[in-house]
Amino acid sequence: MSNWVFFRNLTWYLTVLVLGASLLLTLPLVAQAQERRCALCHAKKDLRAKDAATGKERSLYVDETVFHGSAHGKLACVDCHLDTLDLPHGKRLKKVNCGACHYRGRTFGQGPAIEYLLYRDSVHAKERQKGNMKAPDCASCHGTHDVLNRTDIHSRGYKLNIPEQMCGKCHQKELADWKASVHGPATHKGDLNLPVCTNCHTEHGIRRAADPGSTVYATNIVEMCIKCHGDFSMMNQYGKKTEEVESYYESFHGVATKFGEKNIAHCASCHGYHLIKASTDPASSINPANLPATCGQPKCHPGATANFGKGKVHVNPHSKESGIIYWIALGFKWLTITVLVVLFIHIFLDFLRKLQEKKKKVS
Repeated sequence: MSNWVFFRNLTWYLTVLVLGASLLLTLPLVAQAQERRCALCHAKKDLRAKDAATGKERSLYVDETVFHGSAHGKLACVDCHLDTLDLPHGKRLKKVNCGACHYRGRTFGQGPAIEYLLYRDSVHAKERQKGNMKAPDCASCHGTHDVLNRTDIHSRGYKLNIPEQMCGKCHQKELADWKASVHGPATHKGDLNLPVCTNCHTEHGIRRAADPGSTVYATNIVEMCIKCHGDFSMMNQYGKKTEEVESYYESFHGVATKFGEKNIAHCASCHGYHLIKASTDPASSINPANLPATCGQPKCHPGATANFGKGKVHVNPHSKESGIIYWIALGFKWLTITVLVVLFIHIFLDFLRKLQEKKKKVS
């Protein structure tokens, strides 16, 4: 009886094993068959259809070589295009939902990702929710069947490609200004320290400048700029100093910023946003000849004269280069020390006198 039970269980286990192995071997073949079925139409370069959303005709051709070389190359078409199993397809197919894989806690693929949630609360997503279908979604920036890893130099998401291949497609004026600035590619050819759009605006969680949660909100800009300009090792590579950060925080503007005052001059108020140029450039907003106009903005110092351009900017009271300000600061420093020393000496002598008087009374 026991032998019969043993052989029965063995047969059951072997059957399950064979069926499981068959299924594992069959699934790739099924996926390949499904992919070949898709390619019957979508491998044709002249395949086109009218877009239901825009009414414009667009290509439905998919380059198989490009797709298989992409970050999603191992996926089947129906992994993303969930409602395309039936042939012919329905008249209105759903857009691919990248969030089905790319959301926090997902274990498939590259693991947990917060990018989807950040995008959902961004200015781009909110524009689409309002009905502005020109606002970018995932595919607008990353592509469709040609998505590459961000470390690939041919990827749209590769840092040095972001301005022109991603953001600049919509924000053309900002792109032109950035390219002409000190942060542009002409200044830092091939340098990965080059600040691009996402360094300041972030990647997926981009918010309007008027949003207090934005990295470029008035009270957040200084903290954003000093990520680079306060980094001594980075600035040292380009022969730049980090003293400007400290001197700004010691100024009236800096102190007001620390207290959360948003109507105060920050980095971009003087240097500009995208078209930032060196102070030696005649077109720069901080060129001495242009400082009266920069400082004389209606919300700052209206009526500013040429004297604004003559004074020192980013004054460091601890440097002799600051002239009289250095000597005044030094004088106050030693005056404070002297007063405190004299005060402590006075307290000490007074304490000794009272101690002596107490001893005399006891004796």
